[in-house]
Amino acid sequence: MVFWRICRAAMAISMAVVPIAVGTASADTFPDSVAQVGPWQLRATTRGTNPAFDGCGIRRIFADGFILYLGQGYSGSRGMSAEVPSWGLKAGETYSATFAIGGRTFTFIGTARTPTLMTFRAAPEFFEELKSDRPLEVSANQRNFTVNLAGVEEATKRLATCVKEYSGRILPPALRTPAPQNASPATHPALPLAVLAPPRPVYPAGSRQAGHEGSTLIDVTVDVNGLPSIIVVEKSSGHPALDEAAIEAVKVARFQPYLVNGKPQPVRVKVPIRFVLDESERPARRN
Repeated sequence: MVFWRICRAAMAISMAVVPIAVGTASADTFPDSVAQVGPWQLRATTRGTNPAFDGCGIRRIFADGFILYLGQGYSGSRGMSAEVPSWGLKAGETYSATFAIGGRTFTFIGTARTPTLMTFRAAPEFFEELKSDRPLEVSANQRNFTVNLAGVEEATKRLATCVKEYSGRILPPALRTPAPQNASPATHPALPLAVLAPPRPVYPAGSRQAGHEGSTLIDVTVDVNGLPSIIVVEKSSGHPALDEAAIEAVKVARFQPYLVNGKPQPVRVKVPIRFVLDESERPARRN
């Protein structure tokens, strides 16, 4: 039997992270910002009818046509996009994707902008793991990629410098192209969040047979519809199979959308999930 526990007090809400669709057709470029930083291309962008600076992004094209975009907004928020020529996505639909790096696995929910491009709400912890000596494994829509992030440290440093340099800049009128504008969410106070459909974890058969028990703490970003959009294991149970079962359970959970002045906003919550065997299922102790 599995015991699932979630306490309202434990579901602390903090600032959400929104994607920055750097490198896409929805962003205009400051021509003098384009630079090559090792294998990464850097540029500053603006979007929408507002011609002011929006953020900076770095882009790298890998083998098999896989392209990774990392962006930082003027407010410090970060985002990520990935593009594959043969991805076969349906624009507007969401897809689950896993990013494994540095011994950690992150599950992000991506939104297809085009048949080849997805944007992700990526947790801040993910960006801290990006190192040149750590291969990044990406799996989404039945496609798997392993890429080398050589030069990413220098590129991300230049990214931060770019943001400082272009803050307050205005794109020249001749280079402006109207495009949809994305709004960044505000910081939210720590308030309880109602769970409409709680996670229902399935105890892995192998873990049950091995007598594995433990608690997995999941950090979840809940979108404006009350759906999980970023799922990160904040504290492992010590057993990968149990952590994966916790992730799969949280994927189908549903929350009450968090409202600010009557408008739904994305928020982050903590979801603890416990895996506890019946006494009869636990391995007999040896004297």
